[in-house]
This record gives sequence, C-alpha cells and structure tokens, in this order.
Amino acid sequence: MRRLTRVLALAFATPFAVVLAVHLGGEGAGLAAAFVQAACVGVLATAGGAPGAGWLAAAWLAAATALGAMHSAAAGLLAHAGAFHALLYGMLLFYFARSLGPGREALVTSVARQVNPSFGPSMERYTGGVTWLWCGVFALELAISAVLKLTRPDAWPAFVHGWHTAPLALVALGELALRHHRFPGRATGLADTVRGVRRMLRPAPPDTSRTRG
Repeated sequence: MRRLTRVLALAFATPFAVVLAVHLGGEGAGLAAAFVQAACVGVLATAGGAPGAGWLAAAWLAAATALGAMHSAAAGLLAHAGAFHALLYGMLLFYFARSLGPGREALVTSVARQVNPSFGPSMERYTGGVTWLWCGVFALELAISAVLKLTRPDAWPAFVHGWHTAPLALVALGELALRHHRFPGRATGLADTVRGVRRMLRPAPPDTSRTRG
C-alpha cells in the first residue's frame, strides 16, 4: 500500500512541476522538468521495491519525450504528456486489477478496512465493486486517449494535458454520494480517508521488546 501511495503522489504532483516550469521558464524549462520527472519515476520505483519495472517505465517516458523533442520543445512536451498519461493509468489499472485476483483482497476494500473504523462485512461487496469500477475508469481513460490520438489528433492534446481528470472527478463524486446513501453514518468522507491514509503511511514504532531483555 505504501508503494502504491508513493507512486500516486509522484503521478499527481510532478505534472504540476512541469506545468510550472513552462510558465516560469518557457517550453525549454518544461522539457527539462519532464526529463527530471522521468528520472523520478525510476527513483521512486526503486525505493518502492520495483527497480526493474520502474527504470523501464522511466526509460520509456524519457524516450518518448526525446523523440518528440527532436521536432520541437512543444512536441516533446506533448509526447511526454501522452506517455505519462498512458503510464499513469496503465499503472493504476495494474494495481487495482491485480488486487482482484484469486486469494487477494480488493484494493478499495483493503484501504477502507484500514481507514474506516466502522468498516464491516456488509461493506466488502460494495468496496469490491468500487475496485472493479475504477478498473473500468482507468481502462476507459486509456481507450479514450488512444481513440482521440487516432481519430481526433486536434483534441488529443487538451485531453492528455488536463481534461482526463474530468471523468475521475465525476466518478469520485458520484461514488462518494452513493457510499453515503448506502451506508449512512458509517461511510468515510474525503477528509477522513486522507487522515486514514496518512496514518497508514506513518513509520511503525521501533520494536523495543528485544532490547529490554
């Protein structure tokens, strides 16, 4: 869970750094920030225990950016945005779908069990369904990007640069409303979830039992 949270933190934080670099220093600065972001993917994956896959993803992201930059800085930034979009949603789809395999607990169920003090068996089927829902959303994101790239290349840049977040917001708000309708008084809100995840990420206290003897 900590590994996934680190990946998500990088995924959602570093694109803002690229945008900020473009606004402050122009497309050249944004392109440099894009390459730094690619390196961060590998570093974070290594820290999370998946160095091979992480550096492969970092190399793919850097290569896509470099190929685009051979034409212009703007083309490099667009190639980077498209590649990062595919990497982000492919990674999310992998983590969520893997948790639905035999002998595993659905990812949303696992998170809810740890952050919601009122979580009970009656919520397991619901949270499992929500995990399936997010798998569908992530797959849809990848499909929309591919279709736009092939059929509407004029609309594709706006999608990968920011409009792709609109479906996420709609689904998240809809699921939040449904959750409170299904489990009144027992469902967690956004603030509760954030606080719960922060508790999950805190380092475990050192085991002093061995040093006392």
